[in-house]
Amino acid sequence: MSSSQPSPPGSTESLATKLDRLADALCNGRAALREQGVYVEVFANGQVRAVVIDDDAAVLGSRLGPVITDLINRAREQAQWQVEEQVRDAAPADPPLGSAAS
Repeated sequence: MSSSQPSPPGSTESLATKLDRLADALCNGRAALREQGVYVEVFANGQVRAVVIDDDAAVLGSRLGPVITDLINRAREQAQWQVEEQVRDAAPADPPLGSAAS
């Protein structure tokens, strides 16, 4: 089984595999959104990976900046949520991780 693939329900996963997946999510977790002719891709840590503005977005005029900012913020939140999901999925199944948080 590859460390980048989630385990099927009911199967057990080694702590090392879980930690590898968490490290990958923390370092590489990202989300992308496209709206109104603007595409953004953002890492969970907030780093903007890409902003692409289509010719169609020219009609936005002075609203272009707020649209880009909104998309970046929403994509960052989505990427962070995905990382948080990975953490939640890993923690309850492993008693040592759950007991260390108490």
